[in-house]
Amino acid sequence: MKQRQYIRHPSGIPIDASLSDGGSVNQTGVVNISEGGLAFDSHSSLPVGATITIRIPQVNLSFNVTGQVVWIKESEGGFTMGIAFNNKDEAFRARMVEQVCHIESYWRHAREHDGRNISIEEAASEWISRFAAEFPRH
Repeated sequence: MKQRQYIRHPSGIPIDASLSDGGSVNQTGVVNISEGGLAFDSHSSLPVGATITIRIPQVNLSFNVTGQVVWIKESEGGFTMGIAFNNKDEAFRARMVEQVCHIESYWRHAREHDGRNISIEEAASEWISRFAAEFPRH
């Protein structure tokens, strides 16, 4: 069995995905993300080798990456598809967006569950001091 080349990070981030020919993909969100690619759930399947563009609307950044479908597995309610990023620059950008998503999640949790009225900047500072050292380097 081939071992994974990259550490995967759980996510749950909603995404917008489209095929290179402009068609949209019926997705539900990212299952996990790593330096090499990501996996997401969809109600429909795509062929292995299809080129796909992914955008993460949750963050206020211009984030679009392109990759190829490299595997598909049936899952409850549809399919989980693995996407390999086309180059290392896109992989690096995805990793930075992943950190932003972790910070936003930390901020929402602090406000909604802990009852703390902190700014996103305060949450970012706290997250960095508490978790950045544990965030794997590739």
